[in-house]
Amino acid sequence: LVRNGNDVTLVIAKSAAGAGDGGSILLSGNLNEYYQTGLEKVVFADGTTWTRDTMRAALLAQASSSGNDVITGFNAADIINAGAGNDTINAGDGNDTITGGTDNDTVDSGWGNDTIYYGRGDGNDTITDSGMWDTDDRLVLSGINPADVTLVRNGNDVTLVIAESAAGAGDGGSILLSGNLNEYYQTGLEKV
Repeated sequence: LVRNGNDVTLVIAKSAAGAGDGGSILLSGNLNEYYQTGLEKVVFADGTTWTRDTMRAALLAQASSSGNDVITGFNAADIINAGAGNDTINAGDGNDTITGGTDNDTVDSGWGNDTIYYGRGDGNDTITDSGMWDTDDRLVLSGINPADVTLVRNGNDVTLVIAESAAGAGDGGSILLSGNLNEYYQTGLEKV
């Protein structure tokens, strides 16, 4: 599968080396959740069926590696697991589940009721929630207790500084919640 915006191309491998029977099929606008355009299913000769959800999940999994990835979600309830690397995640609209993983990640959760996971030792992350009003976004801290966190304010930004579990453990970090204290636009996460 190859993604270009809301288009997806199914790349068909040759049946054998040198065979001329490979090819591709462009499904134009097939991943557009807002207008629901395109095919609902792709059915293979062996009976396997791919739905839009199947294709979206496969494309998000393909976009994640142990390197520095740029992952763009869909206007749907995506599950994004970026893995290691300094990743940039633009989740799009929808009720997303986002895990940045280790290293220093930048996350924009977009509109929707999103859940973002951060584990001890996940690095220095920046989270922006560009969706305004009437959303219920939350940050779940794994292996981190309230006593481990110090808050630092800079204007409408707040940084959660996470202490190491023990001196020299190297598993401390920080999470910058960009614009999280902006009451006028009500951007940011509602719960930590």
